[in-house]
Amino acid sequence: MRKEILALAILGIIACLGGCRNFEEEEKETLHTARLEVYEADGTTLINTVEDEEAVARFEAGGWGQEDGISSDVDPAGKDLEGREPLFTIAAMKEPAALINNGKMEKTFTITVYEGTDVVKMMVMPQIVKNIGLSEELLTFYFEVPEEDMEFFLSLAGD
Repeated sequence: MRKEILALAILGIIACLGGCRNFEEEEKETLHTARLEVYEADGTTLINTVEDEEAVARFEAGGWGQEDGISSDVDPAGKDLEGREPLFTIAAMKEPAALINNGKMEKTFTITVYEGTDVVKMMVMPQIVKNIGLSEELLTFYFEVPEEDMEFFLSLAGD
């Protein structure tokens, strides 16, 4: 009986000590974008890497000048972009949340900027939505961004 009580007490102490870590700080470190990678329109050629904290924070803040982040004037199917050439794609990269990982950052979403329009395409990466298989069209969004934000995107590409 004493051994059982002692074992339960030890387990209780271990559980309490294990719960003393500051998970809020860990969450802040693991859930946010660490850097931005800018690729040419083909999506394979890296043209710039942005690790400046202010630029990454501005990009991550989203909304891009819209109250709700979505303009009602933009066709949800992306028809506003038909015939437009993509200029470049910005990928938001974050550290993997897993404690054991290969040290490789994972892409959370991309923003594709098109020539001659203020409409951009945002695509959430399927691996970010865990345990649910969603089609690409459900993970793709279109935004009309103000001129100031479009200039910011262009500055990320080094233009």
